[in-house]
Amino acid sequence: MKPKQKGSSFTVFAILTTLTLLTWAAFGAYERLRKIDLSVIPEKMLTPVNPNLDTATLDLLEKKKLVNEEQISSFVPTAQGSGRTQAAGSESAQQPSGEASPDQIGASPSAQTQ
Repeated sequence: MKPKQKGSSFTVFAILTTLTLLTWAAFGAYERLRKIDLSVIPEKMLTPVNPNLDTATLDLLEKKKLVNEEQISSFVPTAQGSGRTQAAGSESAQQPSGEASPDQIGASPSAQTQ
């Protein structure tokens, strides 16, 4: 049998080190190109936020209609994306999209399932 060459482990170590350095340099270049320049901030981001709560929007959120699984499964989108359902009937077809009828606004989830 031939004795193991002394230079083979050094060659493997040199190749692995070179591959590691090339990978590290490529990753560093990629990160530098991908980095966002924060020196240019849009004016919209610099405007102060209004600290007052919009109570009208909060009231609208409380009036939102809860939908059960049956109503979700019967939903059929229209070409215009108006959000009408098949089970809604002719009453809601007369109303503009996005508005619920007055009897549906205050209904609880348990009342809708009955």
